Parts: sequence; structure tokens; C-alpha cells
Amino acid sequence: DPGQLVLYPNPTSRISYFKFQVSAVQHITLKIYDLQGREVATVVDRQLPVGEHTVSFDASLLPSGVYIYRQLAVGNRQLAVGKLIKF
Repeated sequence: DPGQLVLYPNPTSRISYFKFQVSAVQHITLKIYDLQGREVATVVDRQLPVGEHTVSFDASLLPSGVYIYRQLAVGNRQLAVGKLIKF
């Protein structure tokens, strides 16, 4: 299982980074949703090797507000969920 998902900086106005561990090769998705549940961005959607991963997300095109991020592994097993604040 991946370790804790860390998002920094948060709140953000432009680029944020998601940092997490993968302990077994698996397909990972990381998506951003608005508060109505609509998907607004896909940050990761691919098989990742074992190890630490850092992926960037450019929030500059999103309107200011609160968003939800959700990370899933194979079989839609939820790994992490949290808030992204865009100012």
C-alpha cells in the first residue's frame, strides 16, 4: 500500500505537488473533483513502480475554491482523499 499522500503547498495558487509511496507495482489514479463531485483533472492514471513518487499539478486554470482529491489503486481501493484549496 502507498504511504500517506502529502500535498504541498496547500493552499495553492498555481503548482502543487503530490508525494506518496508505492510498495508494490500497481495502477494508481489520482483525480481532482469540484464540490459537486465533477472530475476537473486527472493527475495520475498509470501503473507505477515501487518507490517514492512526486507528481505536479498545475491548479492555475481552476477557479478559486475548494476541491477534493482522491487516490485509488487497482480494484478502486481508495488510498487517500483530501482537500485542495485554490486561491
